[in-house]
Amino acid sequence: MKSIIKNFIKSSGFSLKRIPMLKKEVNKLATIKNRKEKVIELKNLIKKFPKYPNFYYWLARELYYSSDASFFELLNDYGVKRHQWLKETGLEMLDIEFIQYPVFAGSIGNFYALENLIRANNLGLRDKKKLLYILPKRAKFSNSILAGYFEKYVKIIKGDNLDSDIEDFASSLSLPLGLCVPMRKECLYLDIAANRCEKEEHEKKVSSPILKLKDDHKKQGIKILNKMGLPKDAWYVTLHARESGYKSENKKNTKENFRNSNPLNYLKAIEIITKSGGWVFRMGDASMTPLPKMKNLIDYACSEYKSEMMDIFLAATSKFCIGTPSGFFRIPRYFGVPVILTNCAYLSPYFSLKKGDLFIPRLLKNFQKIPFLHHLTSDKEYKPNKLLLTPNTEEEIYDVTLEMMNKVFQNKKENKETLLQKKFKNISEKNIFSSVDEKQKSYANIGANFIKKHEYLLND
Repeated sequence: MKSIIKNFIKSSGFSLKRIPMLKKEVNKLATIKNRKEKVIELKNLIKKFPKYPNFYYWLARELYYSSDASFFELLNDYGVKRHQWLKETGLEMLDIEFIQYPVFAGSIGNFYALENLIRANNLGLRDKKKLLYILPKRAKFSNSILAGYFEKYVKIIKGDNLDSDIEDFASSLSLPLGLCVPMRKECLYLDIAANRCEKEEHEKKVSSPILKLKDDHKKQGIKILNKMGLPKDAWYVTLHARESGYKSENKKNTKENFRNSNPLNYLKAIEIITKSGGWVFRMGDASMTPLPKMKNLIDYACSEYKSEMMDIFLAATSKFCIGTPSGFFRIPRYFGVPVILTNCAYLSPYFSLKKGDLFIPRLLKNFQKIPFLHHLTSDKEYKPNKLLLTPNTEEEIYDVTLEMMNKVFQNKKENKETLLQKKFKNISEKNIFSSVDEKQKSYANIGANFIKKHEYLLND
């Protein structure tokens, strides 16, 4: 592995000694646990080292997790400083960039950032370079099958620990995909980057997804479907309702209950799918609440058939996905499968959706119009502001599921958008990300019956 990376560097005639390192300052930052103290220290470091870009990004990240909207401005500063830094150090001339470790080995939703990096590269929104990813010897992919699909775009290098000079070099060229996507001279928050890509694809009439299911996975998946008792011509939907069981999270210690949903509220939606001849695969893991036995419902999350390959196969071959703000609902979109995003507590993810997708948000009690929250990162951010969330009802989820079925099976393209849906789009575009200069474009529709029921939210 070391020789591979060194050959990349050597072939470009670059010397590792040309990169100014600030190890002492970076190591000190790592020891600071208090967020407010870290913000103060980062601001001091920016004054002391105004050209070093990573301090701007780390400050933006701390502000993001404090729900401080000024993080948008810091991301832009980071993008400008990063461009200047690469030019001054000579790193600009290298034809390589490194993908951060958590993208492949952290939460499965981290692939979403990589998807948008790839889309931006393909659309010419940034200078396209070779992408490298280093997986340490004892580390594991979050999903090795999905990682394999992205090898089309990223060279994955496995091996032991690297020399410190190579680690420093990789860190200098590492893309901060946990929060944003660096473009040429700017850095865009993930959902804004996704929206920018969607705009470009719409204008250039690009409709192909970035991934395509492999033939061998298709054959394996069909065999397993046969074992499960599905007819040869069966159609199915994937369902993922996030619960507090991920990585030792539980109902008592969760800090993200605003992202969790009660899977039993999806039973009525399941019934309309199965009564129409379809099947439903409940995705997730064995920690999830068991679902009652129902015709054509497969509680795949708790079944013997669950595997990394089947996770991807089902996502890629389903008619559509019913999801919540969690990592799984992103996977179908990599393969061009439409999604319904339900129970979303804030509007930022709405602007990452595609034209064929549908969306119904959670409501905030005592609000008589839409609160244009772009992000809140933990339950503690809602409570002090008296933002009491109301989950989507069974009827609301049922209605939007029926709407998606009509779109998918009856191909209702003409007159599909109601006046209220258009009004929601217009209001959302004017109000979301108000601190960002570039206005976003709405592509997905809010559920037609949902916005009809809650028309008062559109009041001026």
